[in-house]
Amino acid sequence: MTDNKKRELYKDYLINRNGEVILKQYISERDWEKNIVLNEIFIEVDKIAKYLKDAKRAITDMILDYMNKVGSDIDKKYTKEEITNITITSYDSNRQVEVTTASLKRLNEKIKNAEVLFKKCIVKWEENNEINEKAKTMINSFFGQRMTVTKALSICQLKFVDDEWADAVAILKDAIDTINSKMYYVFKERNKVDNKFRAINLNFTSIEV
Repeated sequence: MTDNKKRELYKDYLINRNGEVILKQYISERDWEKNIVLNEIFIEVDKIAKYLKDAKRAITDMILDYMNKVGSDIDKKYTKEEITNITITSYDSNRQVEVTTASLKRLNEKIKNAEVLFKKCIVKWEENNEINEKAKTMINSFFGQRMTVTKALSICQLKFVDDEWADAVAILKDAIDTINSKMYYVFKERNKVDNKFRAINLNFTSIEV
């Protein structure tokens, strides 16, 4: 819908919260003016939203194109999902682009199978006088208190030469589901005053005018 059509849409009437058509003569002047102002504001907001969406798509494509040039050194072609946890710095070191991914994770029902295998390992180690106190403490703390993904990932980092332990870790990893991932972009420029990087503010609320 064009801007002019948006402006003409409520030329002689407005639609209230209940979806009813209210003619202009039954609407107070203040409410009419308020609606005009909000309509004009959202025309601008729609323009900004579209521009940001198009700009993000273009920037993502530029980063992907560059990373595929980097990947060509090893015959690797990257996907957009693989372009994360990287920092690209300009030749003069005054500009940077950081790309990171934040994931929302949760534990699924397979955590019970992992618990059984981990505790079998602990019992076996105790019987053989091979107990690792750090591992035992982490396992008992994890399964005895509130289980969190952060604690689960810490346990996955423990390495022991033990097939049963390896099986337990494999199941624990399988018990961690990623339910949502979001990619973040940070654009930085070096401040000439203190020579430190400052993020370029793209948050509408925080922009000073």
